[in-house]
Amino acid sequence: MKISGFLVFLLVILGGMISGCKPRDEKIKSTVERKLQQHQDLILVSASVDKGIVTLDGAVNTDSERNIAATIADESNGTSPIVNRIRLNNPSSLSSESIKDEILTEEMVQILKDYPGVSEKVNDGIITLTGHISAKQEHNLIDAIKTLYPTDIRDQMMVK
Repeated sequence: MKISGFLVFLLVILGGMISGCKPRDEKIKSTVERKLQQHQDLILVSASVDKGIVTLDGAVNTDSERNIAATIADESNGTSPIVNRIRLNNPSSLSSESIKDEILTEEMVQILKDYPGVSEKVNDGIITLTGHISAKQEHNLIDAIKTLYPTDIRDQMMVK
Protein backbone atom coordinates (compact mmCIF):
# COMPACT_ATOMS: atom_id res chain seq x y z
CA MET A 1 0.00 0.00 0.00
CA LYS A 2 2.82 2.38 0.77
CA ILE A 3 4.27 1.95 -2.72
CA SER A 4 0.94 2.48 -4.52
CA GLY A 5 0.26 5.58 -2.40
CA PHE A 6 3.69 6.94 -3.28
CA LEU A 7 3.07 6.24 -6.98
CA VAL A 8 -0.24 8.08 -6.88
CA PHE A 9 1.47 11.01 -5.14
CA LEU A 10 4.27 10.98 -7.74
CA LEU A 11 1.79 10.85 -10.63
CA VAL A 12 -0.17 13.78 -9.20
CA ILE A 13 3.01 15.83 -8.86
CA LEU A 14 4.22 14.93 -12.38
CA GLY A 15 0.78 15.60 -13.84
CA GLY A 16 0.76 19.04 -12.25
CA MET A 17 4.23 19.79 -13.58
CA ILE A 18 3.33 18.68 -17.09
CA SER A 19 0.06 20.58 -17.17
CA GLY A 20 1.90 23.57 -15.70
CA CYS A 21 4.22 23.63 -18.74
CA LYS A 22 1.42 24.17 -21.26
CA PRO A 23 0.49 27.75 -20.29
CA ARG A 24 4.17 28.73 -20.08
CA ASP A 25 4.84 27.07 -23.46
CA GLU A 26 1.93 28.97 -25.03
CA LYS A 27 3.17 32.26 -23.57
CA ILE A 28 6.70 31.67 -24.89
CA LYS A 29 5.38 30.68 -28.32
CA SER A 30 3.17 33.77 -28.50
CA THR A 31 6.05 36.06 -27.50
CA VAL A 32 8.50 34.51 -29.97
CA GLU A 33 6.06 34.59 -32.89
CA ARG A 34 5.02 38.19 -32.16
CA LYS A 35 8.69 39.28 -32.14
CA LEU A 36 9.46 37.29 -35.30
CA GLN A 37 6.59 38.97 -37.15
CA GLN A 38 8.08 42.38 -36.32
CA HIS A 39 10.94 41.57 -38.72
CA GLN A 40 9.92 41.61 -42.39
CA ASP A 41 12.64 39.07 -43.27
CA LEU A 42 11.41 36.59 -40.65
CA ILE A 43 7.72 36.31 -41.57
CA LEU A 44 8.28 32.80 -42.94
CA VAL A 45 9.69 31.59 -39.62
CA SER A 46 7.44 29.78 -37.15
CA ALA A 47 7.97 28.67 -33.57
CA SER A 48 6.74 25.75 -31.54
CA VAL A 49 7.40 25.18 -27.84
CA ASP A 50 7.39 21.93 -25.89
CA LYS A 51 8.39 21.84 -22.23
CA GLY A 52 10.11 25.20 -22.60
CA ILE A 53 12.20 24.18 -25.62
CA VAL A 54 11.65 26.48 -28.60
CA THR A 55 11.89 24.97 -32.08
CA LEU A 56 12.22 27.36 -35.01
CA ASP A 57 11.18 26.27 -38.51
CA GLY A 58 11.00 28.06 -41.84
CA ALA A 59 13.30 29.68 -44.36
CA VAL A 60 15.30 32.91 -44.57
CA ASN A 61 17.70 34.45 -47.08
CA THR A 62 20.82 34.91 -44.94
CA ASP A 63 22.70 33.49 -41.97
CA SER A 64 22.24 36.86 -40.28
CA GLU A 65 18.44 36.51 -40.45
CA ARG A 66 18.72 32.96 -39.11
CA ASN A 67 20.81 34.25 -36.18
CA ILE A 68 18.36 37.08 -35.46
CA ALA A 69 15.51 34.56 -35.20
CA ALA A 70 17.55 32.41 -32.81
CA THR A 71 18.38 35.45 -30.68
CA ILE A 72 14.70 36.39 -30.49
CA ALA A 73 13.82 32.86 -29.37
CA ASP A 74 16.65 32.81 -26.83
CA GLU A 75 15.68 36.17 -25.33
CA SER A 76 12.04 35.12 -25.09
CA ASN A 77 12.81 31.73 -23.60
CA GLY A 78 15.49 32.37 -21.04
CA THR A 79 17.72 29.41 -20.30
CA SER A 80 16.06 26.54 -22.18
CA PRO A 81 17.70 25.25 -25.37
CA ILE A 82 16.68 26.41 -28.83
CA VAL A 83 16.30 24.02 -31.75
CA ASN A 84 16.99 26.01 -34.91
CA ARG A 85 15.65 24.24 -38.01
CA ILE A 86 15.55 27.39 -40.14
CA ARG A 87 16.82 26.74 -43.66
CA LEU A 88 18.53 29.17 -45.96
CA ASN A 89 16.62 29.82 -49.16
CA ASN A 90 18.07 28.21 -52.24
CA PRO A 91 20.11 30.69 -54.29
CA SER A 92 17.88 29.81 -57.25
CA SER A 93 15.13 31.70 -55.46
CA LEU A 94 17.10 34.90 -56.11
CA SER A 95 16.26 36.74 -59.30
CA SER A 96 18.30 35.82 -62.34
CA GLU A 97 19.03 39.53 -62.88
CA SER A 98 20.63 39.91 -59.44
CA ILE A 99 22.77 36.83 -60.05
CA LYS A 100 23.77 38.12 -63.49
CA ASP A 101 24.66 41.52 -61.97
CA GLU A 102 26.80 39.84 -59.33
CA ILE A 103 28.69 37.82 -61.93
CA LEU A 104 29.13 40.83 -64.23
CA THR A 105 30.44 42.93 -61.32
CA GLU A 106 33.00 40.27 -60.41
CA GLU A 107 34.16 40.00 -64.02
CA MET A 108 34.33 43.79 -64.39
CA VAL A 109 36.62 44.06 -61.36
CA GLN A 110 39.08 41.79 -63.17
CA ILE A 111 38.83 43.66 -66.48
CA LEU A 112 39.17 47.11 -64.91
CA LYS A 113 42.47 46.21 -63.24
CA ASP A 114 44.06 47.22 -66.53
CA TYR A 115 42.10 50.52 -66.65
CA PRO A 116 42.77 52.38 -63.38
CA GLY A 117 40.92 55.59 -64.34
CA VAL A 118 37.64 53.80 -65.09
CA SER A 119 34.85 52.65 -62.79
CA GLU A 120 31.70 50.69 -63.47
CA LYS A 121 28.18 50.29 -62.18
CA VAL A 122 26.14 47.19 -63.01
CA ASN A 123 22.35 47.21 -62.79
CA ASP A 124 19.91 44.82 -64.48
CA GLY A 125 22.66 43.54 -66.74
CA ILE A 126 23.54 47.05 -67.94
CA ILE A 127 27.15 48.14 -67.42
CA THR A 128 27.68 51.90 -67.06
CA LEU A 129 31.27 53.11 -67.42
CA THR A 130 32.60 56.39 -66.00
CA GLY A 131 36.04 57.94 -65.64
CA HIS A 132 38.88 58.95 -67.96
CA ILE A 133 40.42 56.81 -70.70
CA SER A 134 42.40 57.15 -73.95
CA ALA A 135 40.64 56.49 -77.26
CA LYS A 136 42.66 53.32 -77.92
CA GLN A 137 42.04 51.99 -74.41
CA GLU A 138 38.34 52.76 -74.73
CA HIS A 139 38.04 50.57 -77.81
CA ASN A 140 39.94 47.69 -76.14
CA LEU A 141 37.87 48.00 -72.93
CA ILE A 142 34.55 47.93 -74.79
CA ASP A 143 35.68 44.86 -76.74
CA ALA A 144 36.64 43.10 -73.50
CA ILE A 145 33.28 43.94 -71.91
CA LYS A 146 31.35 42.64 -74.94
CA THR A 147 32.75 39.16 -74.22
CA LEU A 148 30.66 39.19 -71.00
CA TYR A 149 27.42 39.60 -72.99
CA PRO A 150 25.86 42.34 -70.87
CA THR A 151 22.36 43.59 -71.68
CA ASP A 152 23.88 46.95 -72.64
CA ILE A 153 27.06 49.00 -72.24
CA ARG A 154 26.63 52.67 -71.40
CA ASP A 155 29.83 54.53 -72.10
CA GLN A 156 29.93 57.76 -70.07
CA MET A 157 33.73 57.94 -70.00
CA MET A 158 35.71 61.05 -70.86
CA VAL A 159 38.21 60.36 -73.64
CA LYS A 160 41.65 61.99 -73.09
